[in-house]
Amino acid sequence: TLFVPEGIDDPEIEPGYVERAFATASRMTPFWTEKSRQAHDIQVRSGTFAVTMDGAPIFGPLPGVPGLFVNIGYDGHGVMCSIEGARRLADLMAGDAEHDPKDPFAAERFLDGSNPIPEPMTIHQVQ
Repeated sequence: TLFVPEGIDDPEIEPGYVERAFATASRMTPFWTEKSRQAHDIQVRSGTFAVTMDGAPIFGPLPGVPGLFVNIGYDGHGVMCSIEGARRLADLMAGDAEHDPKDPFAAERFLDGSNPIPEPMTIHQVQ
């Protein structure tokens, strides 16, 4: 637990989610068939994470807020990608790299009112 009252902003957990997840994983990898048989007293938590309209993170200075730098919006890819984002952000903050507003990870990409195409490798809405 992350030292917050239980349930704050957590979406409801769908009934049968664990069973569906095991069934889906078992079709792809037989390893999960046996694991699903062994699983008992499973605790499931839900939560939210930050996403951007195009599924790509934002790192660099935040336009209109001098001195504020961000490294956010990894859309579920944060464990894999945020370390490199942090390295690039550190270079920007230290003055070892220059900010390019046309960089694909710059916040400025959302300022012109266009609607970027979502990243095709993530699920943005499940129906």
